[in-house]
Amino acid sequence: MPAGAPPPVFSLVIPAHNAVRYLGEALDSVFDENTRHPYEVIVVDDGSVDGTAALASTYPGVVCLRQENTGPSAARNAGIAAAKAGIVLFLDADDKVLPGRFDLELDQMRAEPEVAVTFGNWIVEGEPGDYLARYGLPPAPERFRELDNPFGRLMTAGCCVPTSTVAVRKTWLERVGGFPEDRRYAEDYAVWLKIAAAGGRFAYSSRALAWYRKGAASSLTRSSHTHAGLVLTLREALLSCGARLSVAERAVAEARYRTAVNGLLRHEWAYRGRRAALDRAQSLEPLIPRDLAITYRLLTLLPGGLPRLLRETMRARGRLALRGAGR
Repeated sequence: MPAGAPPPVFSLVIPAHNAVRYLGEALDSVFDENTRHPYEVIVVDDGSVDGTAALASTYPGVVCLRQENTGPSAARNAGIAAAKAGIVLFLDADDKVLPGRFDLELDQMRAEPEVAVTFGNWIVEGEPGDYLARYGLPPAPERFRELDNPFGRLMTAGCCVPTSTVAVRKTWLERVGGFPEDRRYAEDYAVWLKIAAAGGRFAYSSRALAWYRKGAASSLTRSSHTHAGLVLTLREALLSCGARLSVAERAVAEARYRTAVNGLLRHEWAYRGRRAALDRAQSLEPLIPRDLAITYRLLTLLPGGLPRLLRETMRARGRLALRGAGR
């Protein structure tokens, strides 16, 4: 931020790991915005080895922080800690801001100081249709609409909050401890669940505020990080705040959790072996569906030379399981 410039109204945090291929597009989309509000841009280079930090430093006014590769949560948390503004926006380094986002969200946050989080729709690369409509959110094209029962909706419908469209008050991020650094998937989902469980209000617009590059995340999709992150996030929420759900909401949330656990255990058994699946099942006690616990204990008794076809079948079914969990 240049000397003598007005203090920022919002801080945009961009975590980046080996993102030199896309970061320029992301930053160009930011600086193409003609916003009325002063702001700062913080790029957190998470241990890149491809020149990500050097590229970020070519953009005047961009604050570039560097750290060892400790994951997106730690990068976002470093950006939050450095943020000078009371409102924090996020953008992943391979995504792009769409026109009007900054003024739309900042005007809403300043007009409704009781709202903790605003978010919007996004355009997913290669996927037609309305992203938020998939989660059953009613249209809100002209003005922001408050999300009813945010904790219940997040637990039953899945994570309907695209992080690259979020504006959130820094005080709320600090209140819930920031992003959990023990996982690399569903870490953002965990934050929104914690804010919702603590009574934070959410408002959304069905207008697209960001463009999401789906292909860049494909290497993570369906990995062990994917399955384990979703299970851990849902498990924590059920254990700490599950009592706040209605009977019907709890049933749906537990069904989603069961699907996620089954996907994780299938993945462990198919890719890491019988012992890993049993160890993982035991680590989920006391919140593991009894039938799944019994099933995977029995699977550990099967001969080590189980036919490859069965293992490949389990791998294929495991890749489908997460889709049913509705992350």
